[in-house]
Amino acid sequence: MQENQAKSSKYKITTEIFILTALIIASYFVGMHRMQHYHHKQYFYQANFAPAVMLACGRGFVEVEQTKQPAAMSNFLAVRTKALDCQALPKKLITAPFNLYQGVERYLLLSAGVIWKFTGVSWPKLYILNAILFVLTILGTYALLRLGCGIIIALLLSVTFLSANFYYGMLPQIRDFSVAPFIIFYLFILGSLIKFPYNTWRTMGLALFAGVVLGIGLGFRLDLLIYTPIFILVLLFFSSAGITNKLFAKCVAIAIYILTITVLGYPIFKALGSNNLFHNALQGFATLRTFKLGIVPSPLYGYHYKYTDYFIQYLITSYYNHVLHVPTSKLLLEDTALSAKIGSMYFWHFVLTFPADMIMRALASAYNILSYPYVLLVNRLFASDLAVSIAKYWAIASTIFAILIICKISLRMALITLFLVLFLTGYPAIQYGHRHIFYLAIVPMWLAGLLIQSLYNVIFAYKQEYDVSQIQWRRIIIFSVSCIMLFFLILGSAIAYQNYSLTKLFVKYEHAKLKSLPIVKAVKHDEYTFLQLPDFTTGGTVGSGVGYGILAVKFNQRLCKLNPLFLRVKYHTAASAEKYPALYNYNNLTHTVSVNASGITKIFFPVYRESGGHFIGIELPNEEKKCFISANKVVDVSQFPMEIIVKLPDNWRKLIKHQTIGERSFFEIELPKTLYVFPANIQLPKTVWQQKLQTMKLQRHTTIFRVHGDKYVIKGRPKSRFDNIASFASKIITSAELAKANYYLLAEGELYQGGFRLGFSRNKHFLPDAIIGVRQHRKFKLAIKIIKPGVYTPTLANNLVHLGENNFIISKIGWLKTTK
Repeated sequence: MQENQAKSSKYKITTEIFILTALIIASYFVGMHRMQHYHHKQYFYQANFAPAVMLACGRGFVEVEQTKQPAAMSNFLAVRTKALDCQALPKKLITAPFNLYQGVERYLLLSAGVIWKFTGVSWPKLYILNAILFVLTILGTYALLRLGCGIIIALLLSVTFLSANFYYGMLPQIRDFSVAPFIIFYLFILGSLIKFPYNTWRTMGLALFAGVVLGIGLGFRLDLLIYTPIFILVLLFFSSAGITNKLFAKCVAIAIYILTITVLGYPIFKALGSNNLFHNALQGFATLRTFKLGIVPSPLYGYHYKYTDYFIQYLITSYYNHVLHVPTSKLLLEDTALSAKIGSMYFWHFVLTFPADMIMRALASAYNILSYPYVLLVNRLFASDLAVSIAKYWAIASTIFAILIICKISLRMALITLFLVLFLTGYPAIQYGHRHIFYLAIVPMWLAGLLIQSLYNVIFAYKQEYDVSQIQWRRIIIFSVSCIMLFFLILGSAIAYQNYSLTKLFVKYEHAKLKSLPIVKAVKHDEYTFLQLPDFTTGGTVGSGVGYGILAVKFNQRLCKLNPLFLRVKYHTAASAEKYPALYNYNNLTHTVSVNASGITKIFFPVYRESGGHFIGIELPNEEKKCFISANKVVDVSQFPMEIIVKLPDNWRKLIKHQTIGERSFFEIELPKTLYVFPANIQLPKTVWQQKLQTMKLQRHTTIFRVHGDKYVIKGRPKSRFDNIASFASKIITSAELAKANYYLLAEGELYQGGFRLGFSRNKHFLPDAIIGVRQHRKFKLAIKIIKPGVYTPTLANNLVHLGENNFIISKIGWLKTTK
């Protein structure tokens, strides 16, 4: 008997070694193939890799003063050249202290430098590091899956991760991908601590391993900081030793864990210094991130409409001014101690003001992450709403059943599994984006693997020996009912508290003392009117410090009978920023808000002034001008500490006062309009829409494209949100022709659902200087003027903010040639 057990154990070890070896080889070659065939632009702050270059060239791990970098180095770091010859560097270089990026991502730069030292300094040679990280991620995935599955199922799921887009898609972005192996190995350590019987020496080893993983991982991505307390929590309360046993040994293990993190992470913590981590957390509440979560906003308020560092600096500085009454002479930048302190105060004030929203965001994040791998796989196989819905239901069902299976084995393990699942899938709500969640695809897949393994055991392994009567139904029922009751108690309490506190706050807004603002100038455009208003912000001085105020705009919806109403609060940005469009868009705080109006409606909007930009007025659709009553300023802003947008129609007390989970809704980013033109300043002939167009023949189109008579009907769900729907025959326009006549591409129609882009493409890629996006659900007219000679292929493509359905009609499209 013992001999058979020994042979079986030896066979399993041999099998595991063979599988691990195969996974290492396969994942390395898959990772290298991905990198070698990735032709899109990579961006991982390459300009900061000077220390890696210096290390590879034997000059030490030091930064080179950026303004004094030799041409060979600056060209390489700007990715204008693929390789750098160390001999091209002068013997003397002026060094400088590390910047924040170089300090906190020290180990990523060290890894790049070591690889370059042996392979030569070249961006393609860095693919080796991508491949190594990919290998470690796949190995960690297999190890983690083995904690809940047998060899066969763990291997099959690992191969799925090897070939699917869970990790593969993010691999080229090495900075964002590098966190994956560390988090997955950390989860494997936690799983080992929970699953296996308590052993003092094993626990010490796991503590050391966890400290190494976390300490080194912090030097790749700071995201790992949020995981720091989890090992301690699991060891103290959820290890198999129980809560009160082995306390001394547990304390020693915790000391080893903390000491290891401290030693390995010391350079990172030192570089981090007073950096404001709450700055990043506040960014996560921006409209863009809220939208990606799939959150339906309350009709009464909105917050953080810009996802930029600049906006958060405005927000924190003005909070410092008007709430704490401490005027400052400049913006509080994110890497200062004062900014960190004020940022943390604002963050916790924000969380305590909107507790129900925080829970909803966490639930939305959990729902999205648990369904993420299934939806991704289904979308690649079927472009069907039904298939996606089934995938989402399966995601939730498999999670529930997997935790109940664990509960059958151990209540302790079920509790910690539930906690870890909620934590891992809920915390990304702080900064929700694909780069923050891709590695968490392992969570639902692990749960699915456990469920599949359990079903396999029932059907094939136990057969007649499996006795349903042995299941601890009472334990499972009590566990389930307790979890459900606790969930509704917490959520219900948070909603009740938020409704009560926001009602009090909105009453203050409703009765706030207002002072009317004179209209300096009114400028009417084709579809909207700009009303210039005086600068009424207080705090600081012009060109110095941050001014803050609250704009209150009154409407009477009964006068124009439009709903919703739109308002754009417009800013002027410094001329230096206007020279650079990307910087202009980044710094510009111009924003549009919509409100479901009813009777007398007020919109309160925080406005700012600083040397980089200032509030100049508002814009309204012309058809909405009849509803406009007045623009006002709130006299006392100190009674409104939260810098949020508040929308108060007559019936606001009856409306929901918290966010909810639902279908992703599009947040308006511009005033509603009918006419789209490119370039923005072109003057169309008055009779342009009455003239007959030159028809365009189709080159290709997809299955969601239909031709009904002279109309093009696009209706259905695409496989990709940016897929081309139709390409038309190319038109060649020469310099001689362009000198004699104007050429336009014109289109008319109506968008009911989804969105599209229309422009010119070459080799299936849009030309960036000739493209228009339409996402507003209304009639549209679209005109693109040809401004230089070339070959133009009109192309229609999806422009869906999420993978939904398109539904629109193009009733007229073609070329128009007009004499000059």
